[in-house]
Amino acid sequence: IYEVKAGNVEKGKAMMLPIFKDMLTQGAEAVIFGCTEIPVALAEQNMTSPKQCLDSLEILAKYCVEWSYEAEHTALAS
Repeated sequence: IYEVKAGNVEKGKAMMLPIFKDMLTQGAEAVIFGCTEIPVALAEQNMTSPKQCLDSLEILAKYCVEWSYEAEHTALAS
């Protein structure tokens, strides 16, 4: 993570990728990318295997938007 923050994305990827692959090899169905730097370093894996890469920020943003639309729709219906 510190390497990505420092602008060394390739070095960060080289450090994170083996861990990502090892988690899947050990039986994980998916890996939670719980830090904003992880999707940056593992962008290729996110593109090629999106069901195995759970970007927590992307998931949070999606559900916030859905909640906002539902709240707006509920307010308009009242």
